Amino acid sequence: QIYGAPFLARLLFVEIGATPADDLFLEVEYDGAINLRSTNEGNSPFAVLAATKKSAEQMIEFLRKQFRSGKNLAETLELALDSWLIGRLKADDAVPGEDEIRRQRSERLGNATISAAVLERNANMAVRYRAVEASELEPLITK
Repeated sequence: QIYGAPFLARLLFVEIGATPADDLFLEVEYDGAINLRSTNEGNSPFAVLAATKKSAEQMIEFLRKQFRSGKNLAETLELALDSWLIGRLKADDAVPGEDEIRRQRSERLGNATISAAVLERNANMAVRYRAVEASELEPLITK
């Protein structure tokens, strides 16, 4: 039994397939609405979680412009951090340019603790989840 106020959550579940076309994204909203999509259906190979619809739209628009397949892990993590920063903008703020994003990344994340994980398609084990080490994120924050 849980004591306290009710908890609201948005959930994102990802199943990584043998190829990018086999990846599945399952989004569960606060009200229980479920959205299942796959990259096989022509959807974007990424998903976001944000506090507001406007924030999510800004993040998705940014990712649509910036995402390129074939990036290495550091480039992908940098893109994820930048997208997260855009999701934290005030609703009426315009998406900043690259220099401003870099400045804000250093300013806002300089002393922060970031928890991140990746799903590795070519893992040698059945478990594809891997926590990202702080040493992998540190150079991106100060960049």
